[in-house]
Amino acid sequence: MPVASCTLLLLSALSAFPAPPAGTQVTYQGTFESAKGDPAESRKSFSLTMIFQPSGDGEPSAAGGTQVHWILDEQRFGGWPWTDRFGKFSLPPAGQAEGHLPSLLYQRESGASIVGLPAPTVPLPAPPAAGQQWGEGRNELSVAEGGQRAGRATWRVRLVTPYGPKRSVWLDKQTGLLVALEENVTIGQGEPHLLRLEQTADPAEATAGDAELRALDQLHRLRDQLGVEPRTREIQWNGEQLAVLRAALPALAERVTAGAVGGLVAAAVQDAKDQKGRDGAVAVFQKNIDQQPLPQLSLKTLTGQAFDSSSLKDQVTVLHFWDYRDTPLEEPYGQVGFLDFLYRKRQADGVAVYGVAVNEGLADPNGRSAAVRSAKKFVEFMRLSYPVLVDGGECLKPLGDPRVAGAKLPLVIVVDRQGRVVHYHVGLYEVDQRRGLAALDDVVTQALQAK
Repeated sequence: MPVASCTLLLLSALSAFPAPPAGTQVTYQGTFESAKGDPAESRKSFSLTMIFQPSGDGEPSAAGGTQVHWILDEQRFGGWPWTDRFGKFSLPPAGQAEGHLPSLLYQRESGASIVGLPAPTVPLPAPPAAGQQWGEGRNELSVAEGGQRAGRATWRVRLVTPYGPKRSVWLDKQTGLLVALEENVTIGQGEPHLLRLEQTADPAEATAGDAELRALDQLHRLRDQLGVEPRTREIQWNGEQLAVLRAALPALAERVTAGAVGGLVAAAVQDAKDQKGRDGAVAVFQKNIDQQPLPQLSLKTLTGQAFDSSSLKDQVTVLHFWDYRDTPLEEPYGQVGFLDFLYRKRQADGVAVYGVAVNEGLADPNGRSAAVRSAKKFVEFMRLSYPVLVDGGECLKPLGDPRVAGAKLPLVIVVDRQGRVVHYHVGLYEVDQRRGLAALDDVVTQALQAK
């Protein structure tokens, strides 16, 4: 997924400002919205907190530099799970920030975009002064008096590209810290958007204590222990991971209860609780249908013909319930390719695979044609060998709709030759480089070998 970057293209020269004291906390409020139409219909709000930790106060950063912890909270139009709402990067005495910088996840009907957020300092000519101008490649930069922003006297640094004004940043004249930013950002198919953020309080009056810094360090270790990769959009914990979270989070929640760090810990605790509840509900669905005859399903083909369920007799059948939409093209569309691979490999053994496009729009006469058209485009794009049926959501109810429990599709059900359900799986499978969906392939093999 492309990133709309806000990395500040300014001189990599020594800054005229000293590093902030340990524990200095800077909080910003921001918005990201479309530059066209009604901004209120596209506006995403967020808060961003940054905590400074000079080298030597905990985990070292670049020699003589400063390490910065950050915590992000997003409202509307999507957002990262708690595992990607915090991070850290280093600010060397000269040059650009290095490490894991924050980014927004902006979810729209047409897809999702990642929008990078800036570091809290900007390398400038030392000392900065009004009237300074310079170039970086084809870009032109300038410094001017910025007036009062968030109650502080500022410099305004303006960046202009060959395509026009790109970015303005306001820097505190006393500390050099970023006070405000306005930037033109293009996402999707050339769609212009505007990013804004501004400090909400004087950093000199807001500090983070040792408890917050220790909690952040522990959260970093916990995320590493869980094996979560950066920018993972959806998290589904397994039993072992939930046990790790239940062992680590209660003590953290007792020590840190307020502020941005406290909110992050509370989100982690709530997520673990929610996922435990979802797993329990899904387990009940699985138990209720295991070894039971497959209920009669009223499905239709993409051409509107009634599906004859008697065609499932005397074969092993895999039913893959998902939305099968061509836009946004998001996971698990990659797993659909592996499912098609399994079908082509196993078809001669008596295995049938049916995709089931689950879309409530199919039950609405006004929305049915658009939903079917989207599914057809997806089937053509993926060049699927197996047939795809459609369901307005009614067929999932007797099977145990995982969405009722707060889980998400896909749902995979395997039916043996006798018409009994022998496998109920919610979510994605791990992909084996040689065998594709190896766990599902093993289930199919066992069903084929059963008497």
